Amino acid sequence: MTTKTLQDLEDEYESDCHIDGADLGTEAMRMPNLHQKWLRYLNHFKIRAFTNKKKLQAMESLRLRYFKGELGQTSLAEHGWEPWNLKHKVNADIEKWLQGDSVLTPMREKQFALETCLEHCAEVLKGIKDRGYAIRNTMDWRKFEAGN
Repeated sequence: MTTKTLQDLEDEYESDCHIDGADLGTEAMRMPNLHQKWLRYLNHFKIRAFTNKKKLQAMESLRLRYFKGELGQTSLAEHGWEPWNLKHKVNADIEKWLQGDSVLTPMREKQFALETCLEHCAEVLKGIKDRGYAIRNTMDWRKFEAGN
């Protein structure tokens, strides 16, 4: 599966959510395919978000050790980091450094984007379930209008 952005998902759902009022039978038959498609997207983003979250947590732990001055030369060299020389190591300060850390920020942004895509897919699946009611109500309304 190619990597999709939130914009890609929104554009795709905009197309998928359209109901052709002239062919409600076909629209009703499309529902299982739409459900399967969006469930696949949901599962894809669940796995990616879980994997990314584990990487983020590991890096947060590593950066915490970095700011506390606990990393050896081997670890520093492995990551291409300079030794942290600040003597002031108050926990509140370390928390502030972690919040604005240039290594962690892009990882957090990626996690947020994955979670947003995950939530979007979950909402789309709810919309697909509601689609059946919309189709059924339209059919019932047309019967009513026709006098049946």
